[in-house]
Amino acid sequence: MKSKKSNTKETKDIHQGKFAIEVGQAIKKLRKQNNLSQYEFAECGSVEVICSVKTLGRIERGETNASLRLVSKLLFANGMTLADLEQAMSSKQPYNTKK
Repeated sequence: MKSKKSNTKETKDIHQGKFAIEVGQAIKKLRKQNNLSQYEFAECGSVEVICSVKTLGRIERGETNASLRLVSKLLFANGMTLADLEQAMSSKQPYNTKK
């Protein structure tokens, strides 16, 4: 029988995983709406590289929990805000790549 403490941790991990997936999907939606490749989004057309393309892919797939600082840097460097991310997360329609 599992202890109550381990059940609480598992529940927390599940919620964090779902949130990471939602954030990742919203970031991908914003990136595609702005017609940016992962490389362009991660590099932000600037001298400073915000994150690697590999890391961005993991964020978009919800495989990692990106820090608020990293998400903010990615968004702001690409002319987007946290409000844009929130709106993309609340929109139930995924970005449609087929036109």
